[in-house]
Amino acid sequence: MRHIVVLLLLLFASPSIQNQSAQNSHTEANVKQPQSTDGASSPSVHQPETKPERNDAYDPRKDSLYRAYLAATIFGVVAALGGIYAIYKQTEATKQAAEATAQSAKETARSAKATEDSVNLQKIALRQWVNVRKWQTAIPDPDKRPEMMQIEFEVINPTRAPISLIYVDITAASGESGARGFPQNMMLIPDNPLKHDAVIKLTPEQLKSYYHGTGLNLAIEGSIVYMDTTQEEWEQRFRVLLNCHLTYTYMAEYFHTLHKVTKLSDPNEQ
Repeated sequence: MRHIVVLLLLLFASPSIQNQSAQNSHTEANVKQPQSTDGASSPSVHQPETKPERNDAYDPRKDSLYRAYLAATIFGVVAALGGIYAIYKQTEATKQAAEATAQSAKETARSAKATEDSVNLQKIALRQWVNVRKWQTAIPDPDKRPEMMQIEFEVINPTRAPISLIYVDITAASGESGARGFPQNMMLIPDNPLKHDAVIKLTPEQLKSYYHGTGLNLAIEGSIVYMDTTQEEWEQRFRVLLNCHLTYTYMAEYFHTLHKVTKLSDPNEQ
């Protein structure tokens, strides 16, 4: 704005200065008189009066067209500066809006991640599992079927909510599989165990160890599939080593892993 004021002052002052300079030069020319060279006063000589030269210098202050042009130029400069300022403010506002949108997106993503973590923690807190205990072995018909051993154990729900058992399956080290137990979607109430039994076929070496040796070490692998309270299906795989005798059986080792089932079991498959 200061530059614009200076420009206006220069444009208005320059023609006035030029006009004043021309008038001063003309006045000095009229005042000068011829002087005698010998110092004696000479008789005055009548000189014809000359008409002063008319000063027709251009005065822009009286030119309406020039003043209109100057005003239009100033207005254009001011409008251009205003437009530049408006573009600057619009760019600044756009930048701030973009930053606000990016920050909002980050906050939304952070909130979604926190919600997901909270849900996962709740699922972990509500995760359920089963235990197997009280393993027993016996030969139901030692006279006719001495190689057929019956294995019995309990499945218990140690959590606070009931779960729905889908099936239990065990396999002995000899490769013979026992029958799957429990009806489809059998409800397992907390601290209310269900018994499961299966029959496996022993090899001659296993029969010899069971009847005449120091006991039969029987390795068994099993799988228990159930649905928890969140309607998710899980498979608990376990391995157990039983030391079997004619009068007693005890569990020497036990290990299990938990796996989420991605495809729900067909209720008609048994």
